[in-house]
Amino acid sequence: MEWHLQYGEKLEWFLDLEAEGKSVPALDTMPELFPDLKPYWDAFQTLSSSRQSGMGLGYIPFSEIIHYLGPNWLNITDLEERQDYVNFIRVLDHEYVKFQSNKAESDRKSKGK
Repeated sequence: MEWHLQYGEKLEWFLDLEAEGKSVPALDTMPELFPDLKPYWDAFQTLSSSRQSGMGLGYIPFSEIIHYLGPNWLNITDLEERQDYVNFIRVLDHEYVKFQSNKAESDRKSKGK
């Protein structure tokens, strides 16, 4: 998650540089996303835009996760599989909010110098 937040927007550029024969240290630390985890990552990415913001960055609402898993989208009916999705999405969301909060705090401190 952290690698993606730091470098995800630059991935294509990094790959182009590497194809040109240039060394890109960030690619050396890029984690591998195992195929069986990709559906959870995709769900998190899709749902991330539904988070509420106002006074600060909010978490993805539980109701949005349930709606995403429900009959109108993924149609996951197996309770164990639904719980797996909820757990993975919430863990990713927690890490996302923590990363963004730490980044915002760091930015505030650096501007205060």
